[in-house]
Amino acid sequence: VDGGAQTSALPIRTVAVSVWFTADSLVTSKAGLVSVILDGGGFGTCSKGWQLTYSNKGGAATTLEWKVAVQANDFQNFGGFSKEIVYTVSPGITLGKWYHIVAEYDGSYFRMYLDGAQVSEKEACATPPCGDIIYPASYHPKAACFQGNVPLTIGVNDNRQPTTNPYSYHMGMIKHVRIIKRSVLPSEVTFLYQQFAGTLKASAVVRSQYWVKGTGLDPAAPVSPSSDHAAASDPSTIMVRGRFAFGTTYRCHFLDTDAAHTLLASSPDATLANCVKGTAAGTFLCDTLFCTTPTYDGGYKALSMAIARLPVATAVIQTPVYLWQRMCLTPLCGWVDGADREGIPYADRGALFWYNGDLTTNQSYAGLEGTRTPFRFTVASSVWKFDRATQALLPVASLPAAQATIAMKYIRTWEGFGNETRTVTLALGTYNRRVCEPAPSAAPPSSPPALTLQLFQAAPHLCDRGYACGGGA
Repeated sequence: VDGGAQTSALPIRTVAVSVWFTADSLVTSKAGLVSVILDGGGFGTCSKGWQLTYSNKGGAATTLEWKVAVQANDFQNFGGFSKEIVYTVSPGITLGKWYHIVAEYDGSYFRMYLDGAQVSEKEACATPPCGDIIYPASYHPKAACFQGNVPLTIGVNDNRQPTTNPYSYHMGMIKHVRIIKRSVLPSEVTFLYQQFAGTLKASAVVRSQYWVKGTGLDPAAPVSPSSDHAAASDPSTIMVRGRFAFGTTYRCHFLDTDAAHTLLASSPDATLANCVKGTAAGTFLCDTLFCTTPTYDGGYKALSMAIARLPVATAVIQTPVYLWQRMCLTPLCGWVDGADREGIPYADRGALFWYNGDLTTNQSYAGLEGTRTPFRFTVASSVWKFDRATQALLPVASLPAAQATIAMKYIRTWEGFGNETRTVTLALGTYNRRVCEPAPSAAPPSSPPALTLQLFQAAPHLCDRGYACGGGA
């Protein structure tokens, strides 16, 4: 970031920030949504950049705050003096529900919009216009300010200025963050809200039930789902990690990638495994789900996989609720800390996948994502030739419906030095999953992992934490 309006990586003269979020905690203080900030907290101390935060006050109220440091408030070159706009929601926001905020500075005024409607406006300085935004960067040096790099953050306020509370964490979910290099029109705010409101407002986050997408970058991390393809004609079993409620009916849904996310295929009811008794009476919580892929006759098409929670049977027809992908880091979304405020008795934690050996801290792995999960149904392919002599079609080659690896040979010609031949092996469709070496007497696997429950309990050739290679589950 520098002081030039044309060259700065972040907006200098005007800015608008748009974000969708949910909250998981009833009590927070200045939880950071999006920010780039130094905030000493008082007059004469360093205060630079901008921050969009919220504070939950036990459910009674929620305050939304948009704070920006601008030139007109840099009194006597004190190092920046931020001014804020605050809006209070009473009663407070609902946990797990999606909200959309737009906050802007247009050079003279601060404005805030909640769910498409303007809720607050305030002059950014005593006598507008108020000048450029002052960022915590070297172009605006002040002795009172932290000297060093200051990050732009999403989901936390990382305040490097000496303070009693340098980090203010958001606990919940965030989607569709936009930083716009100008102020926005009310019609544009309406568009930003309506673009996702239909989906998100109808998809509240069930904090105690979720699934995890893991690509296995960490050697100990889960690969979830265990495969991203299946044979269209031969059902196979897919394993998914997460947190699921025993007694609830789940299915794997395979959706079109169109805007409507049309349901094209569904598994039968899923099977839950690795369950322990919850602290609430009569509850059991599970970290593993197995679903069997359906036969699929829709032709070659890229689909998306989702986990659907079926409603309890009633006289009124209800639509399934899709679980969100997430990684839980707080007791309020199902993680249990020493206080045992929710979820699983302390002594039973070791049975679950997500706990470290000390039973108090969670596993936070590389490769865990919250992204669309592509899935493909495959069919066998073959190449034939017409034989003139017999007037018949003869098979030339065939490719099975699903194959874990394929060897490819290529030749490069170096001018004046001859040819170089190299064979490479490509992993297909299993997120580069770790493969255990088969026993000497066992034939190497000829097909990709089907990941049936029987395979895990018998002689699995795939490594996964909690399942020993060649042993029982």
